[in-house]
Amino acid sequence: MFGLADMYLIDGLLTLAESKFKATVKAESTTSVLLQHISQVYDLQCDSGKVLREIMVEQLRERLPIVEELDRQILQDQVRDIPEFAKDIATSFIQRPLPRHCPKCDSSSNTKSPKARDLHQKLRDMR
Repeated sequence: MFGLADMYLIDGLLTLAESKFKATVKAESTTSVLLQHISQVYDLQCDSGKVLREIMVEQLRERLPIVEELDRQILQDQVRDIPEFAKDIATSFIQRPLPRHCPKCDSSSNTKSPKARDLHQKLRDMR
């Protein structure tokens, strides 16, 4: 549906396809299912495929800190096989680190070590 909407420049259909895709991805409770569909999303040749990539990356980045061992292997395979996905997921974490997931930060008091503070400042400066 997304490809057709993009091909024929039907904005309403594009918006509908995007919202349905986002709802479906968000509702999927099994991370491995999402991981297995990364290649299909990244294989899309339509101009608007970037929107689907962003939706997929956003959902996966929220799940990665708690991903199970089997899913880690699938993720590693996808990162190896799809360099654009690897770049997108890494960039998302650099631009928007997950709160309370920085190993250099003291999560109990929200203070950071000097080394972590410098790293976070460099990341902010890169934006």
